[in-house]
Amino acid sequence: MNLNKNQTTEQPQYIYRRIGGTSYKVKVVFSGEAQETMEDKILRMIRNSSDTNGEICDIMSPSQMGDVKKDIATMEAALKKLDEQESKYSVELESALQQYRELQAQAAEFDAGELTDARLELRPGMDCTTISRIQNAYGTQYSPFTMAEARRDLSKMLDEHEEETRSIRERLRKQQQEQTASRKKERDRVR
Repeated sequence: MNLNKNQTTEQPQYIYRRIGGTSYKVKVVFSGEAQETMEDKILRMIRNSSDTNGEICDIMSPSQMGDVKKDIATMEAALKKLDEQESKYSVELESALQQYRELQAQAAEFDAGELTDARLELRPGMDCTTISRIQNAYGTQYSPFTMAEARRDLSKMLDEHEEETRSIRERLRKQQQEQTASRKKERDRVR
C-alpha cells in the first residue's frame, strides 16, 4: 500500500482512554514509513501532551497498557483488511478501466448518423411504453407537465440540443413522408 505521510487509508480512527484523572483522545493515522511502534507513538503523544499542558503524567497500569495493546492489535487488523480491500478494488478498477477503453474503441467504429437513426427508430416506441407505464403507476396523479419536464431533462442528459431536436423532428417528418409515399405507391400498384 503506497501512502504519503499525510495520507490515511480511511477516515481517521480514534482511541479514547482514561488514564488516572485524564481522558485522552488519540487520533490514529497509519503510515508505511513509520519507524516507531504504535505503542511507542502513543506513549510519546501522552508524554508530549502532559508536557505542553503542564499536567502530571500518571504511569499506566498493566491492565491499561493491555487495553492499549488490544486497541493497537485491532487497528493493525483493520489496516490489514484495508490493504486487502485496496488491492481488491485496484483490480476491479483496472478491469473497469479496461472495459471502458474497449467500449471507447468500439464506439469509435460506429457512425454517429447510424446511432442517431437507431435512436430515432427506438425512441417513439419507448416513449409510448414509458408514458403508459407512468400513467398506470400514478393513476390520477399523472401530470403531463411533469412528463414534459422529464423529457426536457432527458434531452439535457443525452446532450440533445435544440438544433439537434429540430433536426430529429425533420428526420422524423421525412421518414413519415417517405413511408406515406411508399404506401401510396403500393396502393396504386394494387389497384
